[in-house]
Amino acid sequence: MKTKYITVIVIMLIAAVTNKTNGQNKTTASSKEQNMGYKIFEAFKKRSDSLWVSLFPTNAEYRELTRLMVDAKIIELPQQQVDEMLARHDREATTTYKNEFHFYLKQTDSLGIYWHTAVFEKFDFDTIYPEKFSWKYLNGDLWFASKKSHFVIEGIEAVDTPSGYKLQSIKGIRQVDDDY
Repeated sequence: MKTKYITVIVIMLIAAVTNKTNGQNKTTASSKEQNMGYKIFEAFKKRSDSLWVSLFPTNAEYRELTRLMVDAKIIELPQQQVDEMLARHDREATTTYKNEFHFYLKQTDSLGIYWHTAVFEKFDFDTIYPEKFSWKYLNGDLWFASKKSHFVIEGIEAVDTPSGYKLQSIKGIRQVDDDY
């Protein structure tokens, strides 16, 4: 479901990640990282395309992210391919994000999640600084309950832009045992 341009950025950034952290290993402390978790949950709870799309980088932020990755040699593509990737993002990102969101909503419906009664439980995350890259990267899992069952939105990846964390991707959503 993800298009090539989004996958390329995520894969390149993940490949550049080192084991350096900023001391926030698997934390649930109140922070802008925690706010990211609440925003993701809110988009699902309200089933809101616009909230979901707002979690991702704007076209300008995506351009800056790409520029930083090119400068750090995380992305090593000819400028023409970078320009094409950016143009494709500008044209297709909103539609792609909405389609992805609808895919996840269908998945949650099939899991029996009732968003109108769902309760946020916690957002566990790690933050790291990828090698040769100045923006912090977040990996996390969002835990919530619905109708006496527990679920996780896992593999949340986001980058800390000057305007706050921006979602890159999520791995999936699944039901977990009550003893998680």
